[in-house]
This record gives sequence, C-alpha cells and structure tokens, in this order.
Amino acid sequence: MSLRLQLLAVGLLTLVLPWTGLRYVQEMETALRAGLEQSLLARAATVAAALEEQNTAFCPPAGCTQRLGATIYAAPLATEPELDGVRDDAWNALGAPLPVGLQHQLSAGTFGRFAYLFLTVADDELVYQRGPLAMPYGDRVVLAVERADGPDWRLLNTAAPGTFRSQETSPDRFEPSEVYDARIIGAWAEIAGGYALEVRVPMTFMGDTLAIGVIDVDSAGGDYTVELAATWDSESGATGRFIHQRPELLNSLGQLGQENGRLRVLDGDGWILAVAGRVAPQAADAEAATLSGALFRWLLEREDPPPPREQPEGRVADETLRQALSGAQATAWYGSGPDREAIVAAAVPIAGTTGAVVLEQASEPILTLTDRARARLMALMLLATFIVGAGLVGYA
Repeated sequence: MSLRLQLLAVGLLTLVLPWTGLRYVQEMETALRAGLEQSLLARAATVAAALEEQNTAFCPPAGCTQRLGATIYAAPLATEPELDGVRDDAWNALGAPLPVGLQHQLSAGTFGRFAYLFLTVADDELVYQRGPLAMPYGDRVVLAVERADGPDWRLLNTAAPGTFRSQETSPDRFEPSEVYDARIIGAWAEIAGGYALEVRVPMTFMGDTLAIGVIDVDSAGGDYTVELAATWDSESGATGRFIHQRPELLNSLGQLGQENGRLRVLDGDGWILAVAGRVAPQAADAEAATLSGALFRWLLEREDPPPPREQPEGRVADETLRQALSGAQATAWYGSGPDREAIVAAAVPIAGTTGAVVLEQASEPILTLTDRARARLMALMLLATFIVGAGLVGYA
C-alpha cells in the first residue's frame, strides 16, 4: 500500500472523534430526559397528593363507567355566546361536534353559571307548530337530565324562528304542555339545509347526565311522518353523562402555583375535569440558532410522535397516559410545532380515587444545556479532525 493510501486510512480514523462526541451528547441528552421525567412525575405526584387530601369526588355517584347513552362534554367557552342561533367564534374555537343520529351535530360549552348547547339539524322540510297545542307539533328538540325519580324532560320548540322558552314534556310523543320553564331559553334560526338551535341552561339544572333528541316531522301526502334521533340509549332510554370542567378543581390548581407547564385533572374514564397553565416552548437559544447549532439539532433529532388528538373532544386518548387511571405512573414524549419541539408528559394516579393528574412541559428549558454542549463539543471535534487531517496532508 502506498504512503498516500496509508495516510488516507489514518486520516479517516480521525472521524472517530466526532462520532464519539455525537454518541456522548446523545447519552447526555438521554440522561437529561430521564431526569426531566422524574422531575415532572414528582411535581405531578405533589399535585395528586394535594387533591387527594381535599377528598374531591372525580366521578358521579353512579361511577365513571361509560353509560349506555352518549357522553356530552362541555368545554369552557372563551366568551359568552349570544343567543341568536348563529355559530360565532365562541363555538368555532371548540373541537369537533358530537353527532346526534346520522345528520345532526351538537356542541356544548360552559361559561359562568350556565351551560350552552348549539345544535345543527339537517332538515329538508321545516314544519312549525301552527298554534298552542295544535297538531302537528312540528319539528322540535327534547332535552333530558336524570333525577332520583327518573328523567326530567324539557321541550324546545317554536312556532317561528326566534327566541323561545322551554316547556315541560314527557315521552313517548314529547307533546307541548304550555307549562314553560323560563330558566331554559334559546334561539331558533333557519339555515341552509335545516335549522340551528342555541340554548342556555343553568348549571344547577344540568347535574351529571344529559341527553338530546331531535324530532323531525315531515309531510307525506297530507299526513305527517315523525323520526327521532337521540343521544340516549334507544333500547333502555338511559341518558349519557354530562361532563364539564369544575371550578373547584380549577381553584385548587391555581392555589398550587404550578408554572412552566400545563396541568390537567382526569376522571376515571379519561375526561378532562380541569386545566391550568399551558405548554409554551422556550424561545430558541441564540447559540443553538446558528448554522452549526441547527445542523447538530438535525443530526440528533429524535422521532417523537405528535401529540395524540383527543377523540372524542375532552377525553385523553393516549393509552400511555391513561395507564395512570389504572394506578400506574407513566411518561410520554411528543414532538410539537413546525420545529418539532420536544414535550414531555407525566401522568400520576390520585390515590383513593379513580382520577389522575397529567403534567406537560416543553423540554427546552432543561435540554437547552444539551444544545449548547453538543454544539461546542461537535465544533471542537470537527476542528480537531480538520487539524489532524490538514497535518497529515501536509506531511504527505
């Protein structure tokens, strides 16, 4: 072998230096990630212990198990909706609506002392009630909550688009009674392909259960047909759960003073009962924002999956985090945003209950140390490789 080939082989061996540095920084980042996981688990456990001492009930008396009817989750609304039957920004900020039957859609939210419902009904023929107690009773919507002595039914209907008050009613025909309940009011508006219903209900009326039914009346050769689509169980008539974020839990989380992350409290079925804080990745470090820093971040990028989408809205879908509902602590990593910022989540069960606490935090505040270390170390390694290579070439 010629001297030049021998020197080339020796020069290639110098590439072991940056590879060793790369592996060292990877191991350091793994250690920092493990330390961050343990730190978040400890913080979440502190919150869980505080909530346990408050003896808060995270499930209704019947338990957190899925009822036969569909669960309706009411997310907090940023602004108070106007009861006009128009889907404004307050509703558009929520997630996907809950299907009612095959064609109708329901959104639910809370603001202050009230729950708000927005129902979009697909109906190619609108039929209104012609007069008090006159048949046909027309297209209408029924609302039911569970009481100790059985369901409490309210009828939502009108003789023309506009505002209305609810009426007491009963199955199976859900007829108007002319016995009005001024606590539950709403607005009916005609839209393309049907109508929209916006309703305000006091939280004191709601309780832990809720069911919605849409009654579609159509004319057929001088007669009328009636079709029902509902969220309650069609066989037993059982209503579903009504879940919303609880003010007392929000106050408790605020008193605990958690920062630099987002805290969520879950019930035994994974529904979110309280949220405090937010996940805010730190601004990019100036040294890591350089070309070399960006190159090293690309070389060391981890394939963290994106955060799982809540399906349905308001229910934690990640099976790893849901392990806390079975009594086991768990951690998970996600990549969020266009730059795939790493986010770590820690879930801890609340002893003595069927609930859990989930704490999420952007990893940048701690892992910035890794960016600086690997940028400097890799730069030194590459500089040493260049000097050794240049010396060998000069010697040759």
